[in-house]
Amino acid sequence: MGVSIDPVSAPTLPPDFVAALDGGEHFVKRLGVLQQAKKDADAAFAALQLGESITEAQAALDQKTAEAEAEAEKIIAAAKAEAERIIEKAMKILNAFAQLDTPAP
Repeated sequence: MGVSIDPVSAPTLPPDFVAALDGGEHFVKRLGVLQQAKKDADAAFAALQLGESITEAQAALDQKTAEAEAEAEKIIAAAKAEAERIIEKAMKILNAFAQLDTPAP
C-alpha cells in the first residue's frame, strides 16, 4: 500500500521563504545588495539630518549676528552723540579761554 499526499493539507510556506528557495544564490546576492542599499540610504538620511542641523545653526548664527550688529550700531550712535557733546563743551571752554587771552579794546 502506498502513501498519498493530500495537496490541500500540505503546509503553506511563507512567500519570503518560497522566494528564497526559488531564487537560491541569486536571492542571497540580491538580499546583500538590498542590505547595502539600506545602509547607504540610512547614511544619506543621517547626513541630511546633519545638514539640516547645520542649516539651523547657521540661521541662528545669522540671527544673533544681526542682533549684535544692531546693538553695536546703537552703541556707536550713542558714543558719537556723546563725543559730539564733549567736543561741543570743549569748544565752549576753549572759546572762553581764548576770550580771556584777547585784550579788551
